[in-house]
Amino acid sequence: MKYANAPHAPYGWTLLQRIEWHSLPPDANGCRIWRAARTAKGYGKVNYKGKMFTVSRVLLAKKLGRDILPGMEACHTCDVPPCCTEDHLFEGTHGDNQVDMARKGRSLYGERHNLAKLSDMQVLEIRAAWGRGHSRRHLAHQYGVSWGMIDRIVRRQNWTHL
Repeated sequence: MKYANAPHAPYGWTLLQRIEWHSLPPDANGCRIWRAARTAKGYGKVNYKGKMFTVSRVLLAKKLGRDILPGMEACHTCDVPPCCTEDHLFEGTHGDNQVDMARKGRSLYGERHNLAKLSDMQVLEIRAAWGRGHSRRHLAHQYGVSWGMIDRIVRRQNWTHL
């Protein structure tokens, strides 16, 4: 698929020149949006010397002055996948990235999760009923979930936000 407004960079340019060429000027939030090829999740990608790189990893390595450490990710403070502003990038583990996402309220948990079978209210009802002596088996049958799910709910291993 050809991307509108993303002409090919001149032949012989460096990787960083190509990234500059394919980036829009900063928007109101300071994000420079990548306007060429993207990954399935929306991150900018660029082919350089026969290898595919994500633009955010290339720019983070430039910012750090070294390669990104093994097991680390290029995380965005702005939460805009096609953003290629170096100041919006930081190095972190996948866990760091997940904590950042949850802190900003972007994670899917509880009834917001697309696979949730219970509502927040039902989970609170389950905990209250268990506290009154109802068995896990009875609650599992009543709410149409597994005994193990009820066990994790009452032990507060699942639905920890409640």
